[in-house]
Amino acid sequence: MPAQLIERALAEWRDGERLLREMPRLDPDHETVRLAVTALRETFHSLAGTSAATKEQLERGRARIDAAHDVIARVQSKLGPRDGAA
Repeated sequence: MPAQLIERALAEWRDGERLLREMPRLDPDHETVRLAVTALRETFHSLAGTSAATKEQLERGRARIDAAHDVIARVQSKLGPRDGAA
């Protein structure tokens, strides 16, 4: 379970980084996405650096990943389809 959560955090982090590169810095959502990416990076490092995560750490990590995913998906949907999107 922790390995899957770590992989998900990394995948979401990468999606957020890609989105940030595509967004103008003056876009009102840029800072919101940047904060979500920061939370994903911190969550990834926290989970990856723990040999045996507690149930609470896993739940907190999952909640942070879910929240960041929601932000990234919302902003992506506002921006519309992107190049290379399936």
